[in-house]
Amino acid sequence: MILDHLRSLTGTRLDRPDLVASTLNYASYQSPHVTGGDFIGIDPLKENLAHFLIHRGERLEQITSLLRKYDLDPEPAITPGEAPAGFLDALDSWVANYWRTGRISKKQLSRDFWTRHQDDGSSQLYGFLSDIGLLLGEILIAQRQSCEWGFDPMARKREHSSFVNRIVVTGLAVPADNTIPSFYDPGLSAFYALRTVRFHPDPSAHDLTLNLRARLTYYPSLITSSSPLESGIVKPKRASKKTPVTHE
Repeated sequence: MILDHLRSLTGTRLDRPDLVASTLNYASYQSPHVTGGDFIGIDPLKENLAHFLIHRGERLEQITSLLRKYDLDPEPAITPGEAPAGFLDALDSWVANYWRTGRISKKQLSRDFWTRHQDDGSSQLYGFLSDIGLLLGEILIAQRQSCEWGFDPMARKREHSSFVNRIVVTGLAVPADNTIPSFYDPGLSAFYALRTVRFHPDPSAHDLTLNLRARLTYYPSLITSSSPLESGIVKPKRASKKTPVTHE
């Protein structure tokens, strides 16, 4: 772990990756209005979105620089017209092998704790997860011209409000059976992927890119969860019911 930390400081490629060591010098992310807790209001959400968009470029550079240390280049995947499947396959494999290592407290893996501190600037780890989510969102936006970053102002009124106060990818078409919401929260997928890698006996069971792939293919039957945990993404629709799939 010491060797990995030294390599992360010097910027050299990490042959024995350690998630915690590599994020020690990673920039945390702080919103103008911290989003943990109750609905903060439309105007604060607009300010958070503006801040997010202003800093989007530099944060993409940061996550790209880290991924390239592992021979992962996201540039083609965020280029309109380029097929992202190869990069997503490599990213899923990297997550299964890389996110397992390094010591992370159970508190950091708590949904409530993450919700309160994800964007208050206190955690490099959460900043890293936020940028993984940013990258996934940029891939979707590059492939779907109707998509853009925004927020769901109706989240506070939903029965399962995973998205209250959160910046998400909006502009997705909704199929007739309403199995796919019109927005996508890649940052939430990143957090739950970390939980799965840490708690599941098979780290490859994580769902990091699953919801993104479903939206890229627009094929509802792809929306499943291989994790025993609540994945925080779209759940499979039961054949016996007509109700929309929700988030928890």
